[in-house]
Amino acid sequence: MIVGDRNVNDLPPISGNANGAAEPSVAFRQAMAAVETYGAEFRTALALNNFDRAEDAAQRAVDIWLVGRLVCGKIIARGNPESPYNNAARNLLLLNGEEILALLKRLVADAPPDLRRPMEDLRRTLASAIEEPFHAVRGRR
Repeated sequence: MIVGDRNVNDLPPISGNANGAAEPSVAFRQAMAAVETYGAEFRTALALNNFDRAEDAAQRAVDIWLVGRLVCGKIIARGNPESPYNNAARNLLLLNGEEILALLKRLVADAPPDLRRPMEDLRRTLASAIEEPFHAVRGRR
């Protein structure tokens, strides 16, 4: 399946483990699908100048993107960091993050004054996470 210029078929195969918990590749795909859904909602809310809805969609997209980033770090740490599967996961994560970041920039510019500061803080959080190297994620528990 191609989403924009992203090919989710390039990601690792979906599988579960013996205790029924989702494998990181499954959790990552679910997170990225949710980010894309909230991104679409965010885009629509901005087009309609519905700033409350845009704020909610932005917060959800960033929260789920951050979880997806942690899972992507686990995927990368499990194998060869330069494998095609890991590169595809990293690229999808970064593309989705950059899209949400661009929407946040628009929201900060267009939102009422009381909403600008919290959305700018959210934008900074996402921008920092996009720039943070993955090796910093692997060491966290």
